[in-house]
Amino acid sequence: MRGPMVMQGYWRDPDATEAVLQAGWLRTGDSGWRDASGIWWFATRLKELIVRNTSKISPGEVETALNEHPTVLSSGVVGMADPDEGEVPVAYVVLNPGLHASEAEILAFLKERIALYKIPVRVQFLKSLPLTLSGKLDHRALRSAANATLAPGRQ
Repeated sequence: MRGPMVMQGYWRDPDATEAVLQAGWLRTGDSGWRDASGIWWFATRLKELIVRNTSKISPGEVETALNEHPTVLSSGVVGMADPDEGEVPVAYVVLNPGLHASEAEILAFLKERIALYKIPVRVQFLKSLPLTLSGKLDHRALRSAANATLAPGRQ
């Protein structure tokens, strides 16, 4: 984006400023599209894309599919480093109170809705998801948790 409302730079951080401000444009790191009626739709943050082999996976697409499961209250998906595939998706799921689902059930549900390369290698169940101070899902905290564990089958 560009215009008079765009920042002039990061405080005392010329390298970060140079990375996002180019020729008068602010590179937000967001990906989206504009529909036929002129409405802009947000798709994902480019920094959050998971690159599995040469395929790009939007965490939001996998989260949307997960959230369609009747037992799922909320979910988060992040990339975990993998020596063979670059990154692989890992899902974190919070179930609705009083409901139960197994990892196998969740994965079977996803296989009916998204491409196989987008299927998480692991589903971890949590009581709550980490949130940022603004109340959004904290993908950075989930990514740190995922990468703190060993890749599946490599323990």
